[in-house]
Amino acid sequence: MKPVIAIVPNLEKSKLGMICNMVTKTYTDAIIKGGALPFILPATMDRQVARDMLATAHGVLFVGGMDVAPSRYGEEPIMDLMDAESELDDIQFMMAEEALNMDLPILGICRGAQVVNVALGGTLHQDVPTDFPESTLVHLPVPLAPSAGHDHNVVAEEGSVVYKLFGETIPVNSVHHQSIKEVGEGLRITARATDGVIEAAEHESRPVMVVQWHPEMMLTVNDDMLPLFEHFTGVCAERMN
Repeated sequence: MKPVIAIVPNLEKSKLGMICNMVTKTYTDAIIKGGALPFILPATMDRQVARDMLATAHGVLFVGGMDVAPSRYGEEPIMDLMDAESELDDIQFMMAEEALNMDLPILGICRGAQVVNVALGGTLHQDVPTDFPESTLVHLPVPLAPSAGHDHNVVAEEGSVVYKLFGETIPVNSVHHQSIKEVGEGLRITARATDGVIEAAEHESRPVMVVQWHPEMMLTVNDDMLPLFEHFTGVCAERMN
């Protein structure tokens, strides 16, 4: 039996104006390719429903998306946010709290990494170009578009999961303007971009790992990022057994 991985969705309006649970196909494809079975959680604020659904999963994936409201980590916004939604924040932070309480394996990608970090008490750089004015890296392409290629390198910490999977220098894509600033409780930084931006972290005692780049997009052009999803599947399989 394959492990089952729950995916926490974003919210998006349909062509008829109805609110939908939204997860791009790249995420479900990546979970399947990594050897697990994905299912999309309902975007609900009912904690008991969330607990019941999470109880059927062996791991949880928090996906990419738009900005996290700075109020979540005690700050005022320094600029206009990119589609920050209080309802989505409410849902995803409740899901993160419940998943952490259940000690489920967690993988956070892009916004998902930021949500997990803030749920653990961390903070975010609201705008990377503002906080890293001397950087020559382009973390957010303009015009905004999905990136599946190699945008810059990150340097992994020796002994970390990403170091074991990919080595010290990892070519990654980049589609973000926010990033982790202060890591949440128990997290340790495991990779940075060459300008210092935090690109990965993992928990010291929990099965929790986050990355700022989009490995699921990179899987659409080659299998370089497949070891990340295979590793997560393995951690979830241990939970299953």
